[in-house]
Amino acid sequence: MKRILVPLDGSALSEAVIPVVLDLAAQMPVEITLLRVVLPFIDENYGYLGWGPVGEWAGVYPPIEEGIAHARAYLEEVRSRMGAAAAGVVVDARAGLLPDAILAAIGDTKADVVAMSTHGRGGLGRLVMGSVTDLVIRLASVPVLVVRPHPVPGAKRPQAAAKG
Repeated sequence: MKRILVPLDGSALSEAVIPVVLDLAAQMPVEITLLRVVLPFIDENYGYLGWGPVGEWAGVYPPIEEGIAHARAYLEEVRSRMGAAAAGVVVDARAGLLPDAILAAIGDTKADVVAMSTHGRGGLGRLVMGSVTDLVIRLASVPVLVVRPHPVPGAKRPQAAAKG
């Protein structure tokens, strides 16, 4: 294992995987890529609106470049919280649809492993809400390390499960 891809969505839940990844990095030299995907603009009445302001929507939605800059700033902030371990961390902010952008990033970064968190929904919740993590697990060409941040009684950190 030389490269780990860590998709983040800006939530504390998605960041719950970071301590697990840092534990792995402490045991072996790895390059960590923090990924944030900027989604296209969707309007509940008009559907897909594309990547930037057009026509009457100009000024309502920011251009995609602004979204990518915001995503990059977020990733840099996450990296700064990683302390000394941040030396081997790369940030990647890109536009795309989930999970397609994550799957593309696997190839672009030559990742050996994807590490991500999951809400851990089951049954009807998973059926209704879907799961980006589930799709990545099923479609990724590399193992996916999944961290469920809800603590198990007596556990000191999130539980991890790997698909290989």
